[in-house]
Amino acid sequence: MITGRLITGGQEDPLLPHLIEHLSSASSVDIATAFAFSRGVGLIEKHLEDLLKRGGQARILVGDYLSATEPDALIRLLDLADGERRIEFKIFQSGGTSFHPKAYIFSGPEERISAFVGSSNLSEMALTKGVEWNYLISRETPGPHLAKIVDAFQHLWEHEQTHPLDHDWIGEYAKTREPPSPKHSGMVPEHEAPITPNSLQKQALQALEETRSNGFTAGLVVLPTGSGKTWLSALDTNRPEYPRILFVAHREEILNQSRDT
Repeated sequence: MITGRLITGGQEDPLLPHLIEHLSSASSVDIATAFAFSRGVGLIEKHLEDLLKRGGQARILVGDYLSATEPDALIRLLDLADGERRIEFKIFQSGGTSFHPKAYIFSGPEERISAFVGSSNLSEMALTKGVEWNYLISRETPGPHLAKIVDAFQHLWEHEQTHPLDHDWIGEYAKTREPPSPKHSGMVPEHEAPITPNSLQKQALQALEETRSNGFTAGLVVLPTGSGKTWLSALDTNRPEYPRILFVAHREEILNQSRDT
């Protein structure tokens, strides 16, 4: 018998508790998501670890469409690797092709299969507060509807634009990534809490403050790609004595992104 239910999201019916419930009893899970954010991964991280500890398997497919997926989210996923290939990761390189699937497919005892298909990416907002419609379909034994979902995932998993995810790929992605502005893309910003400097930024901010206290009026900060130089400059100049700043970049897209930051 097939059963179905619509999960409408928001604070009344968020998707996350449903995912956790299914992860707690599943023997395997397949996830396809257009975007992955670090906070979203963090919400299911422990439950994926528990799945692997009890001998379960997982396959996770993430897209690079619009460069929205965070490199840190991909690194967190790879950190789940157990060395026994019970969890695998792939990236769908969109190459400009729209890539927007969101599916969570669970297999359990006695061939029971459940699938959530809808609108929730792997982000904190989409899993906990956002108004997202996801339809749950379940069956004790595989039927034609669920078979189509399983086959569709397998098709994407083996697609010619799908490639294994590793740290080398993430490194190159981080170097060239230019995430879209939420204002122009319609995406909800993942980071809602006030921005605080990370350890590397704290060191740089302290060094800049020391040079100023020593009478210097110029300084140079050298940081690797993806370490938050734009946020560092914003944190450093967010003070009354700097009513105006000049921001220089070699590409207009970077200027637009920095302005929105």
